[in-house]
Amino acid sequence: MFLLWIITCILILSLPGYLLYDQEYPIILSFYLTSLPLMAMARSTIVKNRAGVAFGTVLVFSLLFFYVAPIIQLYEANGYLVNFFPVEVDGVVWANLVVFIFLSVFQIVYMRNMKKRPKSLFSATDGQVSMMLPVFIMLTVVMAFWGLYVVRDSRLLIGDIGEAGASGFLILRHKTLFMIPFFTAAFYMLLKKERRSLVVLGGLILCVMATKNIFLDRRNALGPLYISMVFFYFYWIRMSARNVFLIATPGLIIGFPILSIFINNKASSWSYMFTFSNVVKEISGHFNDIHYDAWANIVAMITFVREGGFQMGHQILGSILFFVPRDFWSDKPVSSGEMLGEYLLSYYNLWFTNISFSYPAEGYVDFGVLGIAVYSAILALYSKRLDWFAVNGTIVERISATYFAFYLFFVLRGPLLPAVAYGVGAYAALNVIPFLLSRLAMRQSDQQVPQHAVR
Repeated sequence: MFLLWIITCILILSLPGYLLYDQEYPIILSFYLTSLPLMAMARSTIVKNRAGVAFGTVLVFSLLFFYVAPIIQLYEANGYLVNFFPVEVDGVVWANLVVFIFLSVFQIVYMRNMKKRPKSLFSATDGQVSMMLPVFIMLTVVMAFWGLYVVRDSRLLIGDIGEAGASGFLILRHKTLFMIPFFTAAFYMLLKKERRSLVVLGGLILCVMATKNIFLDRRNALGPLYISMVFFYFYWIRMSARNVFLIATPGLIIGFPILSIFINNKASSWSYMFTFSNVVKEISGHFNDIHYDAWANIVAMITFVREGGFQMGHQILGSILFFVPRDFWSDKPVSSGEMLGEYLLSYYNLWFTNISFSYPAEGYVDFGVLGIAVYSAILALYSKRLDWFAVNGTIVERISATYFAFYLFFVLRGPLLPAVAYGVGAYAALNVIPFLLSRLAMRQSDQQVPQHAVR
């Protein structure tokens, strides 16, 4: 694995070389600065293998979205980034400095007190949930039929949930109730092998596909779910950052571009669109796609803050209190992505406002450099918690921790407001509902009196 780390470092250090003849030296040097924490994180991941799934997710995301994609975009920029913001030396250098601070603090905080055991908020034992498994299977079948009904009637489709949030019913249906089949299938996968039936497991997976597909949810919401299921099925794979790096990196570089062929074209054209030349074209142009706008939006955010000042907690307050209706909060903030999108639409000819707004940018837009450091430390502590439960927790805790570790892809890309809102819905399905049903199972068990005790 040491050789793999050396190869990774060589690739990381060679990439800024593509900018030697197109960009100024401060820009190139700022990317070499960013490469330092990336290589340190890669060493902890590949060589030491000391970290867990969440740490691996942060590394893979940062490597692709904050390093590889920006360099490729600048190489083909022609003076403008993918969000139509002009390339400015100061903005690019500051954006890389934001990333450097974020990754450095994250690495330092995460690696401290690695063996500290966190406390679970909702505790449900494997036995209690197993007792209620028939109930979960019944709910899964119901949700599957409901999902198929929603797909059939286009008027009921979720479409594009607004960046400022969606109705409580939509979040409840798509982010909580439609997550129950995933929980049931994952729990069944993680049961002891001799207790599983491949027929039942196949049926549960079909139910998951009926409720979680490209017609009912966004691609960035489906990714964490199906990647988690791959890890759950091959449960012998250790939940480590190394395995995330080895699986997710090629998946994002190759798998997602191929998936976009099916997402961006009608089903009737799939047969002739899925050709070798189109696959190569999708992969080669993948990093110049608007889906990789996270770093470009940091560059634009630097200018946005310089002109309008810091938000001083207004944005994070809106993310935390996402559930408060706008009728009761007249100046409730929109998501940071929509806020920046309106700015780019007004001054830089961007034609839509549904854009990403990365996690470190959320800290900077509210509180400046201090915000980056604090947000990064919080993410490191949260990631350590997820990684502990993903390996050492009960089945319920492992399901939730693994899913939310991969869900960090959505959180890191942002904006934070919808990520928090949708995450709360998923948390209810993966933690609260199993906890409540396990309490019910325990109460029923306590009420049963053994026959031999009756005289």
